[in-house]
Amino acid sequence: MGHHISEKGIEAKKSCVDKILNWPQPKSASEMRSFLGLVRYIATFLPALAEYTAILSPLTSKECQADFPYWTDCHQRAFDAIKALVVSRECLTVIDHDEPGNNKIFVTTDASDLRTGAVLSWGETWESARPVAYDSMQLNSAQKNYPVHEKELLAVVRALKKWRTDLLGSPVLVYTDHRTLENFGSQKDLSRRQARWQEFMSDFDLTFVYVKGEDNSVADALSRLPADDSPIEDETYEPGNNAVWQNWVKGNVGVNATLSIAADSQFLNDIRSGYTTDSFCKQFAEGLTSVPGIRSVDGLWYVGDRLLIPRSGTCREDLFRLAHDALGHFGADKAYATLKDHYYWPNMRRDLVRSYIPGCAECQRNKSATVKPAGPLHPLPIPDGRGTSVALDFVGPLPKDEGFDCILSITDRLGSDIQIVPTTVDITAEQLAVLFFNNWYCENGLPDEFICDRDKLFVSKFWKALHKLTGVHLKMSSAYHPESDGSSERSNKTIVQAIRYHVQRDQKGWVRCLPLLRFQMMNSINASTGFSGFQL
Repeated sequence: MGHHISEKGIEAKKSCVDKILNWPQPKSASEMRSFLGLVRYIATFLPALAEYTAILSPLTSKECQADFPYWTDCHQRAFDAIKALVVSRECLTVIDHDEPGNNKIFVTTDASDLRTGAVLSWGETWESARPVAYDSMQLNSAQKNYPVHEKELLAVVRALKKWRTDLLGSPVLVYTDHRTLENFGSQKDLSRRQARWQEFMSDFDLTFVYVKGEDNSVADALSRLPADDSPIEDETYEPGNNAVWQNWVKGNVGVNATLSIAADSQFLNDIRSGYTTDSFCKQFAEGLTSVPGIRSVDGLWYVGDRLLIPRSGTCREDLFRLAHDALGHFGADKAYATLKDHYYWPNMRRDLVRSYIPGCAECQRNKSATVKPAGPLHPLPIPDGRGTSVALDFVGPLPKDEGFDCILSITDRLGSDIQIVPTTVDITAEQLAVLFFNNWYCENGLPDEFICDRDKLFVSKFWKALHKLTGVHLKMSSAYHPESDGSSERSNKTIVQAIRYHVQRDQKGWVRCLPLLRFQMMNSINASTGFSGFQL
């Protein structure tokens, strides 16, 4: 039942608190803040807590974030003492189902990119409730690729499975910092996974309650424990659940924290061990002292400034995930351009082009085949300078979101800038002029010519008068005719393709992601120019 009964009385079984007892030694100020945040709301039940936190609190300063001090025996004793207090009888309690009185059962959950965390507590209010047990479980490779709301829901499902015997038959208040879960019970359109979870959760009397993220410190800390070698709960594989190899950031940058970037130590160790097993690396090692440009630093081998990656485990695949999946699922050229200046292994481009990109399930599902046109191309002349020739086009109609149902794309034909503006299909010519003024003219100035299809807005009297007054030439093309207006049609295809990775299951949320899509498109290297839009 999760309890240990002895002559000392009722205590928590070790399996209920092992995540606390096995908490690894903090190695940065962020990890120390995460651990101390665990005890913030249960400090009332922890005697002499301040005596130990006074020793560890100085390790959360900005100076320690940049240069974490040496871990002394005094730090270790305080660290172990706090863990002992958190799992002691003075802190933990048991649930009395026979005489609950005014007490209620609370399950508080949270999820990060690596783990789920939960705490079971019992008391009159959530703020004053005493903890009963803690839980923290790693995400497997498929679960790491779940959308955020499903990760948060997975944390709830895991907690219900873990403490089923304590929760069945009693009203349970589930506290979460993800507000959308409050409406999960009334959600109409469910995925297969969500339907399974909803069927399981129907056995319990649950009420979801939203709590701010900064108040959810205990479950948040448990969900951000470093990865370990403990077994990972697995689920049936579902196509498309490719894991995105990424470091967790959410919640680790506090008010007084500074952002830091560091290499994954396990990843570097895998590289070092791979040097001893990969056949190419064995031959490479023989030339370390004789071939110019080859060097070794901290056990890592470099060709010039490029780190040599051996064929070991998932090292190469992890880098492909970072360059392709995490950066917008663009093509092989852009992914290779991201990697080529920093990493090296034989036939790296071939592995990317022939194996990884064609095998990406997300790309297979969301990208359409590009077929060459039957007729000859009649491209427009190359513009003389940046911003002199601008192509305008509409993408829509789209599902209504935040009052918008259409997208206006404004593309500089020289490739230096693109703007993605939400609008409506019934926009007037005057309103379009205002959109162009606010989103392009104020930043790039007035172009010499517009390239657009024969939309009624572009042939209206207003536009004709505007062009006559400003001296701008309007060049017409046919709709869906990339032979002449290839730049805007290419932009539209990329926009529609990229939106699919961000739109929600109810076809909402596309307006919110438009600034991110523009950043990703402007940040990627263009195959024609060899530069990104931001560089130009």
